[in-house]
Amino acid sequence: MVVLNASYWIFTVIGVIVTALTVALSMFIMYRFAFEMKVWKKIEYQLILFRVCCDIFNGIAGCGYFISSSFTLLYSDIVPFDVTFMMGLVGSNFLEMRSFLAAFIAIERVMATMMPLKFYHYRRYLSNVPIIGFILSTGAAVDVVLFGFCDFRLPLQPGCVNYACAVPPCFFSYSQITKLFYGSLNASFSALLCCKLFLLSWRQATVPTDIRKANLISLTDGLSTLVFELLPTMIFDSRIIDIRAYGPVVGVLRQSGRFVEALVMVKLMDRKKVIQPARVSVSARNIA
Repeated sequence: MVVLNASYWIFTVIGVIVTALTVALSMFIMYRFAFEMKVWKKIEYQLILFRVCCDIFNGIAGCGYFISSSFTLLYSDIVPFDVTFMMGLVGSNFLEMRSFLAAFIAIERVMATMMPLKFYHYRRYLSNVPIIGFILSTGAAVDVVLFGFCDFRLPLQPGCVNYACAVPPCFFSYSQITKLFYGSLNASFSALLCCKLFLLSWRQATVPTDIRKANLISLTDGLSTLVFELLPTMIFDSRIIDIRAYGPVVGVLRQSGRFVEALVMVKLMDRKKVIQPARVSVSARNIA
């Protein structure tokens, strides 16, 4: 049995609590806004609600991973690491889907803000089925690459006690490439969206309520990904801070970002106040 220090338990408990709260908030969002208020009928929210579904399943798998990993370290004969690894793999499937979907939403929001008339004219003819199909394929690709191209097999060899250690270098390279791809897309288009929204605010332009809420939700996703995921990963990979003895720090930070996003989404969607159009002063000509 491995002796775990206090910092490991602190981060693990925080991770379980934050993840459970994220799942609960996400379920509330689906019940309140998708089923009661029927906002899924509005094109601005359809992909965002699908992202919330991914957060629910990713959170359930993540919570299971936090708990299972502790039992594996303490009682490996009862809960083998293979069980913990599969929990992490399921979480990775939904994380991959969610991350690609967030990047697609950021692109969609930029197009809707930059050229709203053309976007909504053509977007209504584009079904969400191929989009969702592509997103689902990104999750399935994780298993295909891991078990197919990288020839990964269970049971795992003794020695590794976390998900990152167990995956082969081939799969690690794949995950780094996909993370760079969707992370760059999300960050780039979120920055464009932020600049455009700043210009609209500076010009006091009128923005429909649903579009404004969808834009802010997308921006929150991009910002939380940057603060809670990309920047910590860069810091930890550079070995400025050694976190190996502190438990699942990266996972806890990532789930904390999801919790912040869910909170912001609940606050934004609960606002019933309609944004009033900006006043524009027009000078009338004097007719002689």
